[in-house]
Amino acid sequence: MILTVGDMVELTAIDLDYKGQGVCKPEGYVIFVAGLLIGETAEIRITKLNKNFGEGAVSKLLKISKDRTHDTSELGSIELYHLKNEQQIQWQEHMTKETFKKITQLDIIIDRTLSDNRFINYRNKSVFHVLPEPVLKLGMYKKDYTLMQVPLFILADTLTNKFVNQINRMTAPIEPNVLKHVVFRTNEDNQILITFVSTKEHVGGLDKLVDKIKREKEVVGITLNLKTNHHAIIGDESTTLYGENAIKQHLKTFDVTINDRSFFQVNWPMMKQAYDVIASYVPSGKQVIEAYSGIGSIGFSIHQQARKLIMIESNKQNVDTAKQVIEKQGISHIDVIHEHVEHVIQDYDGDVLIVDPPRNGLFKHFIDQVLNMSFERIIYLSCDVKTLARDVKSFSEKYEISHVYPIRMFPQTIAMETLVILDKKIIF
Repeated sequence: MILTVGDMVELTAIDLDYKGQGVCKPEGYVIFVAGLLIGETAEIRITKLNKNFGEGAVSKLLKISKDRTHDTSELGSIELYHLKNEQQIQWQEHMTKETFKKITQLDIIIDRTLSDNRFINYRNKSVFHVLPEPVLKLGMYKKDYTLMQVPLFILADTLTNKFVNQINRMTAPIEPNVLKHVVFRTNEDNQILITFVSTKEHVGGLDKLVDKIKREKEVVGITLNLKTNHHAIIGDESTTLYGENAIKQHLKTFDVTINDRSFFQVNWPMMKQAYDVIASYVPSGKQVIEAYSGIGSIGFSIHQQARKLIMIESNKQNVDTAKQVIEKQGISHIDVIHEHVEHVIQDYDGDVLIVDPPRNGLFKHFIDQVLNMSFERIIYLSCDVKTLARDVKSFSEKYEISHVYPIRMFPQTIAMETLVILDKKIIF
């Protein structure tokens, strides 16, 4: 088949790739089609061609899968919204096994997928972008990277959507091209912290808007964050406009107070389920090292069964938050180390190592050091299955996979959270 960009062809998807795209293979040539499900046939407009693969866009669906629930969303952040929830879980399980097979050459057996069957309205933190208009309107990016106004976001919790709808309906005059984002953070007590992200310290019209919003009983704080980096949503400096720059989140046995710049899991009920599984693999009376500990949410969930817990974290704000919790709760067997873990891990040996690294995974230098230490077990919580599989392969010299748990942390999206338990090999 000879194709050129712009051609219209009839194709059938035979698989879904890691981006949730339909995989078509006319005469063996691979064409990826966003929004096309397995078994679906469509008229496809070819949009890109190169030596190894092509891309296409659905012009008209001719045969619709029984697994389709909706039309494909315009938004770029909910790539699997049109696929049944049960099939989304199966897709994640399949992608996990195939990724491990490709990278580690292992046919892994996966454990049950962790899910609480909440597939929408699960995010306790959501970012909306400000449209370039003279009145404040909130929107999200479409797949073509243009902004569109939205009355709500299907993944945001109901309290967030209430305030998004209210703000859009206020048609509040605002200084144009200064406000860039509005960030909403909620908790299980039905409270909300609202952050306006701006390129200037003073925003015309914002005072009147704040006066209206602060009257709502759910609002515990409103802040103005100064955006200094084009590549980051939130900057390092915030000013409190109302209430406090603080919101409480409930951990297993006590609360932790976070602010508008703190990292905290966006699907907290699911993360608590994952932490319960982690706790089941931490034997009592052991010394535990938690690397990339953040504010310590994993450690605080398992600390009661550890003889000693050492948290290592590079972000000072996270370290300060963890230390405040320890002091407030009077906990004596937890140390918090403010360092880059790859620089100091060799100084803190233990029985169990817990790692929850960024998407890029672990540094090779860190893995090499761990291989020369005496950890009996490594518990690896990952937000990127590719770097996870890569790192597991690097550990395979001394550790073997005991359990792999896919976690459906982010339904309707292609983001995959995974928990792996590695145990030290027994050498006879």
